Amino acid sequence: MVNRNSVLVIFIIGVIAVGLANADEGQSGAAVNKHVAYQQKYIKNYYDRRIAQLKRSADRQVRRMEQAENDELHREALIERERRINYWGFANPETLTSPERQETTKNRIAERTTAMEAKLAIAIENMEKKKAADLKRLADRTGKLQATGTNKPKQTSGVISGIAYSIDNPMVLLGNQIYGEGETADGVTIVKIHLEKVEFKKNGERWSQRIQEPTDSRW
Repeated sequence: MVNRNSVLVIFIIGVIAVGLANADEGQSGAAVNKHVAYQQKYIKNYYDRRIAQLKRSADRQVRRMEQAENDELHREALIERERRINYWGFANPETLTSPERQETTKNRIAERTTAMEAKLAIAIENMEKKKAADLKRLADRTGKLQATGTNKPKQTSGVISGIAYSIDNPMVLLGNQIYGEGETADGVTIVKIHLEKVEFKKNGERWSQRIQEPTDSRW
């Protein structure tokens, strides 16, 4: 099964193939460069958003951890206050938690924060590597497409080359043609586009296919 990041690159490469196939002769170079620049920006923005999400998630985890540690310290202080009131009849708020206990909490927060930051750094590094790899695959694939001089539209084969999923406007790449929900390709209606599969309908029959899955006989 193709993972989500690979789906992104497959779809983008397919879009560039469409651009190459539909570019006018003599202007294909400019058209390809325009497509490539746009898709490079799309890939970069995609991974930058993912990295920003990782950072926000890590920040929330740190805040929750700090809150939990401080809540535990406060809970212990309340217990100690109750004990002293029951025994002595009063309790000095300034001595409810010892400096040693406060220092222990502070050190534990610092250690856990450092561990979370290290984990975040690894996740960001992996995401940057994926971005670099996808940009390289895009460049390599684009170079091959340019070298072959693709200039004739291909017919829809029924094989799903890629899916660009969104709640509002999902798209599917069939062969080298892009379609949305409700549109028709070779007599087959695209009923519903999901994250990793597409539902089709023809002559009252419905079926679904996944990315790169062999063509159904009903095409």
